Amino acid sequence: MDQALLALMKQLSAEEKLMFQSDYEDQKKSTVLAVVLALLVGGFGAHWFYLGRTGRALTYLLLNILGGVLTVLLIGYVVLAAVWIACLIDAVFMGGTISAINRRIGQRIFEAIVGLRGGQLPGQAP
Repeated sequence: MDQALLALMKQLSAEEKLMFQSDYEDQKKSTVLAVVLALLVGGFGAHWFYLGRTGRALTYLLLNILGGVLTVLLIGYVVLAAVWIACLIDAVFMGGTISAINRRIGQRIFEAIVGLRGGQLPGQAP
């Protein structure tokens, strides 16, 4: 868990921290799984589907299909190579991508917990 999320957790009560940790563990994304997906089936956009970035995933998938169809004209190999090179680049930078996504997940969970108690942080007057 990164420093930004730890700072948010300091604003929660003990019970809320348990709720936060439980929800966060259920929702956070795995860097290892995302990298494996990018390297093995990244051309189909699997790693982006896993991360919830459907638009980007569909782009990879459609380019892969287009490249496959265009292989009869030999230009398809260039498209396929570009997609798979993009997947390698995605795999290299996946750590930062996952950190940002997990930070947003933690922020949403924190906001939901604070919302449950009426938006008041501990120690604030109503």
